[in-house]
Amino acid sequence: MIRKTLFSKQALDLSIDRIHKLDKDQAPLWGKMNTSQMLDHCSETMKVARGEKVLKRIFISYILWKYAKKIILQ
Repeated sequence: MIRKTLFSKQALDLSIDRIHKLDKDQAPLWGKMNTSQMLDHCSETMKVARGEKVLKRIFISYILWKYAKKIILQ
């Protein structure tokens, strides 16, 4: 069984293969993004994960995080 992490060579290779199979004219299976928009969305997400982009938090998120953290960490 392949571990679902990009640190696994097999999982990384599968992901790269899937990216190479993308077609610019491919219709979305769900959602409304086209292939280009989806790739841009994924690359922006990775920038946040690598610390290259910092998202601004709205005030209410600080308040809600306290309660969410209690529920998640129970």
